[in-house]
Amino acid sequence: MSAVRGLEIHNGYILVPISEGSLLLGRLSSMTKSGANITLGASYTYGELIELRSSITSWTGIGGSFTMMLMRAEVAVDSTGKGIRALEVDCANVDTFSITTLSTFIFSTMGKGNSTITLMRGGEVACSWLATDTVTDARCLQLEFGGLSTPTNNVYGLWFETDSATAAMAAKVREIRMKTGLLVFSGSGVPSIAAPKGSLYLRTDGTTTNDRAYINTDGSTTWTAITTAA
Repeated sequence: MSAVRGLEIHNGYILVPISEGSLLLGRLSSMTKSGANITLGASYTYGELIELRSSITSWTGIGGSFTMMLMRAEVAVDSTGKGIRALEVDCANVDTFSITTLSTFIFSTMGKGNSTITLMRGGEVACSWLATDTVTDARCLQLEFGGLSTPTNNVYGLWFETDSATAAMAAKVREIRMKTGLLVFSGSGVPSIAAPKGSLYLRTDGTTTNDRAYINTDGSTTWTAITTAA
């Protein structure tokens, strides 16, 4: 094992010992200055390439909020025709090789039991600007598919499901909620769940002009069928 300006190199991997109050500056890249693939073979026995863990035992010095990782990319010069990304993550499968699951990222927020959680959010995306800004096209979240072959099964832009098969849990999952409080649901059978007045319910097993879509008319459990085209 050798050390280079605080970095420890062990078996070809760089270990960064970071202690409280230390500062690490400079370009970080893999293998070469310009960056190159780190080849992981049979000798690599871990399930992660980079692992960061923290456990808060006191809020005295931290304050009222803690962020595990903060990345900020800021433009301080006119950049017309340019583009900037605070984060780009690519997940790719090499040509001719098969793979069962290919996920670019997974967010998991969980309670460990016997605790009180006031607000839980698996993910939050926010776009904001000032009154003096000129915004041509704002898309807080964009999902885009591009493929040169037809998928064997369906392609879903958004997929909502519960991890519990209980009717009580399924009834609490609101598939789409709008700022006004209106909700959009989907499911089989005539809707009977409570929802704000004006909410929509799209019935997956509807077959006629009067059982494919419903609108809530009383802010409770009354739903009126919407007449659709044949």
